[in-house]
Amino acid sequence: MKVAIIGSGPAGLACANNLVSAKKEIEVTMYDEHKEFGGMVAYGIPEFIVPLKNVQDQIKSAKDKGIIFIQKKIESINELLGEFDFVVLAIGAGKGFMLNLPGEENENIIDALDFLKEAKINNNSLLKNGEEVGVVGGGNASIDAALVGVKQGAKVTLIYRRTEKEMPAFENELEQAKKAKVTFNFLRTPVEYCKENGRVKVICAVMKLGEVDASGRASPIDTGEKIELVFDKVLMSIGQKPNLDWLTKEKIDLSGKCIKVDNYKTTKEKVFACGDIIYGAKNIGAATLSGINCAKAIIKKIN
Repeated sequence: MKVAIIGSGPAGLACANNLVSAKKEIEVTMYDEHKEFGGMVAYGIPEFIVPLKNVQDQIKSAKDKGIIFIQKKIESINELLGEFDFVVLAIGAGKGFMLNLPGEENENIIDALDFLKEAKINNNSLLKNGEEVGVVGGGNASIDAALVGVKQGAKVTLIYRRTEKEMPAFENELEQAKKAKVTFNFLRTPVEYCKENGRVKVICAVMKLGEVDASGRASPIDTGEKIELVFDKVLMSIGQKPNLDWLTKEKIDLSGKCIKVDNYKTTKEKVFACGDIIYGAKNIGAATLSGINCAKAIIKKIN
């Protein structure tokens, strides 16, 4: 019995490990387009939080169990179904959201995920010492980008549309950012970007807090007031989503901006999915549990 897993992050690894542990006759091959296996943990979380060696040790452990790793970008699920009995989609949520605002197509406005990847995998600094950098967002990735920015010598300001109380970032990461002298500009949200002498002028709406919304937090309300902030570069970190573009021609339900599953089974025969690709960006623990449960669903199908 052969299973192909596309994506080698926490969900894919957990699925693979549980498949080979449960049944010795299951052969698992993992595909990933990146040169480092391990998904967002390998290239999206800073080295000082999760060292790359830790991820590489996990990959080595998986290889020791007989799991095969291949660096290859899969263009179509059908190219695997001819060789494998089942295919698992575990590509995570590695695509950053943009706000699609006027002036956003600016070479100095960078996806924070791309910025973090360059810093960790390629050891490449996209910032210059002393540059003023704005980070838009309030999640863990936003804090990570801010901390890496400080380490690269930048003066970093984090822009968030609510207050500190509503930030989704973990408290310990927030404390790290404070200790690193990251400046916080709360109750601000960008509405337009302009080029100004090679820099980025960010026109922000001034917000206030309103009633609690569906997220369980006070909703941000535009007061009508505007302010201007100027940076050398802006890092966008307002959320992550799965890259589903390559799956549009497959017979898979992609409604809701994620893959719709029934007990991890997609609407395409012999294809399962797990992790962020089925529920949006969450955390390592949720992805790992999803991978474990996906493996159980596949084993049940085999039996």
